[in-house]
Amino acid sequence: SRFGTICGAQMVSDLALISVNTAWCLSIDVSHKSRGALFFGVISKSLYFFTCKLHVLMAINRFSSIRAVSGKEWQRCTVAGAVGVCGALAVAQSISGPLLDANLYVVFTRATMRFQFAQTPRTAFYEAYLEYYVVIAECSTIIILDAITLIKLHALNKHAKGRYNGAAREVRLLKQSFCQIIPGAGVMIFFFLIAPQMESLWYSFLTSTFAWHFGIGLDG
Repeated sequence: SRFGTICGAQMVSDLALISVNTAWCLSIDVSHKSRGALFFGVISKSLYFFTCKLHVLMAINRFSSIRAVSGKEWQRCTVAGAVGVCGALAVAQSISGPLLDANLYVVFTRATMRFQFAQTPRTAFYEAYLEYYVVIAECSTIIILDAITLIKLHALNKHAKGRYNGAAREVRLLKQSFCQIIPGAGVMIFFFLIAPQMESLWYSFLTSTFAWHFGIGLDG
């Protein structure tokens, strides 16, 4: 199914992200600007953004499967093409940091066991407008689409007097679409809001690096 294909792409992306970050942590300590930091940072963030956009694609899939008019439009767009668009947007979002400022890159240091952005005049702008608010917009889009889909689904079931055969299946898939945003939203809250307030290195690690990878695993 189309929904299953999207889920499969997301699982592969999650596994790839954990693998890339693990290799990064074990291989080199890039606490300063280097090709390694730029390479790992762009790949890692691209995979993370990719999974976020696939969540939105899940909601669009559920929405279009219920809405008759949108459903016809969805038929013209192959899943591979839609997933490809998500990948292109993710890469564009990831490389926007180095494009804004050549010194704006992600680093991982063993001293703190944290992934962090190098501090530049553009760092705050990038974190706010190209990460934080983007994730909020994506989560909001998913909630709105899922709410509309749920309303339409109940209307279809009511019109069929409770005999809509696909209702139970569609509700399960809709619940999955909604639940997928929980790990992403949790990572965003921990990484951007809680971790910076932690003075203890241990709690800083738990609310950033550990929270991020636990969220990725839960998401997958």
